[in-house]
Amino acid sequence: MTRLIVGSAHRVIPSRQLSGYLYVVDLESRAVIQKTEGIDPPFRDFDSNPRGGMRGMRGIAAREGEIALSNYSGVFCFDRHWNLTRTFSHPVCASIHEVLFDGDGVMVASTGTDFFLRFDAQGGLTSAWFVHDDRVIARQAGIRKSPMTGRDMLSSGIDFRDRRKPLSQEYDKTHLNSIDRCPNGDVLISLGQVVDAQFSTLTRLKAYLITLGVWEWLLKINRGIRGLLRLKKRKLSELVVQASRSRSAILRLSPDGKVRLVLLLENISNPSHSVRALADGSAIYLDTTNGSVIHFDAETGALLSTTEVTDQFLRGAVRLPDGRFALGAGNEVLIFDLALRQVVDRIRFSNNPLESVHGLNLLPPDFDLPPDSLQAKFGRVVDFDGHHILWDRSANANPDPHP
Repeated sequence: MTRLIVGSAHRVIPSRQLSGYLYVVDLESRAVIQKTEGIDPPFRDFDSNPRGGMRGMRGIAAREGEIALSNYSGVFCFDRHWNLTRTFSHPVCASIHEVLFDGDGVMVASTGTDFFLRFDAQGGLTSAWFVHDDRVIARQAGIRKSPMTGRDMLSSGIDFRDRRKPLSQEYDKTHLNSIDRCPNGDVLISLGQVVDAQFSTLTRLKAYLITLGVWEWLLKINRGIRGLLRLKKRKLSELVVQASRSRSAILRLSPDGKVRLVLLLENISNPSHSVRALADGSAIYLDTTNGSVIHFDAETGALLSTTEVTDQFLRGAVRLPDGRFALGAGNEVLIFDLALRQVVDRIRFSNNPLESVHGLNLLPPDFDLPPDSLQAKFGRVVDFDGHHILWDRSANANPDPHP
C-alpha cells in the first residue's frame, strides 16, 4: 500500500475555525482513508490575509521512525504511533513552507523572513542563511534590499511569528519556499517570487482593498469586462490586465557555503513551488503561474522540458516508489509521469474548492494512521518562549516534549 499524507490549507475561514488538515490518501484504492485536524499557530486572530496567511498544515518530512509536520511557525515531530517527540521554532521562523530532515535535526524554508534555517536535534538554531545578505545573488536575481540584515533580524528581539509586529511584505521579498538535497549533498533552494517595488506596492494595495471589503467588488467588474471582451481567463487571476510581474529563481548551496544561481524564471505572477532533486542530476520545479512542471538540469540550469498540467494552484510534490510524482493542485492530487510528460491520474481529496494542498509526502508503511485531531490530542499552541512552543494543555497533561 502506498499512502500519501497531504497537508491542506483552508482559505477564507474565520480565525476561530481550524485552517489546516491532514489527509491520508491510499493511492491503490484512490481513497481518503483518514482526515485529521491539524494544529493552528498562535496569533491567527491578527491575520488579515484571506487566502494564505497563517493558515494550513504545511511542510511534511519523513525518515525512519519519525515524521515532521509544520504549520505557519512551528515544526512538530511524531513517532510511528503519533506520539509527539520534539518541536522546533524560532522568532525568525515564520510562514514555514517546507521542512527537510538534516541528520538528527531539520532544515526549514522560512518564507515570511527569507531565511534558510538549520536546527539541531535539540531544537537549537545552528545556522541561518539570509538570502538578502548575499550581494552577488541579490544582484543576479534582482532582490530588493531588506530593512535589516540577517544578523540584525536575529538579534532584534522581534518575533516575526507574530504578524502584528513586522509587515510581512517588508521581509518576504523572495518567498524562499522550498528546499531539497541533491545526490552530492548540495541543497536546492527555491526563491518562489522575487518582487520589485511596484509589485510590493500593489500587494499592499490589494491587502488594503481586501480589508475594506471592496476587492471582491473589483473582481466582479473585471469578470464583466472580460465577458464583454470575450477574453480568456488567466490562470489563477480574474484581472483583465496583470499590472506587474515578478520572477522565480533556483539557488544551489554547497556544504562549504558557496551559493550560485542555477535557474531564473521571468514573468511570474504567483509564487513557484516545490523544487525536487532527482538521482540523475536533474530536478523538477512547479511553475504555479502557468500550471506547469519544469524539468531542468540542476547543475547547469538547462531546461529539459516544460509540461502544463493544471489550471489550479500548483504546490507540493513527492516522487512515488514507481518513479512518478504526486503533485498538489488545488483540492486534487495529480499523478504525473515525467517520462511521458503527462498527468495519468487525478485524485480529489476534498470537495471543498477553498481547500488546497500545501505540502505532501509519503506516509511510511510502518506508521499508524494519525489521530482524528492533533489539536485535541496535544492541545493548542498559544504562544512562544524563544524557540520553545507553549501549549494550552487542557486537552493533554503534558504534550510538549520540551516543557
